[in-house]
Amino acid sequence: MSFTRALLRTAIKLSPWELVHVSMFALSDDLSQVAPIQITGLVVVNVLLLFYLAVLAITKGRRSAHDLFVNTVVEPVYIR
Repeated sequence: MSFTRALLRTAIKLSPWELVHVSMFALSDDLSQVAPIQITGLVVVNVLLLFYLAVLAITKGRRSAHDLFVNTVVEPVYIR
């Protein structure tokens, strides 16, 4: 796998993690209150996570969304 594909795969894989941090901390003026834009960000993250899990279930654990986007398959390695 090329470095670019690996980087893109990792970015897609970690995007929900990063989006939740942006939604909750970067978009906040006051951490004691949650703004509508923050709630929207959390909804988007939860939809993404459900999509990731659905793809994983449909492919019977062989691939997830980040694998589909960059066309990769993780193969098991058997050590003798």
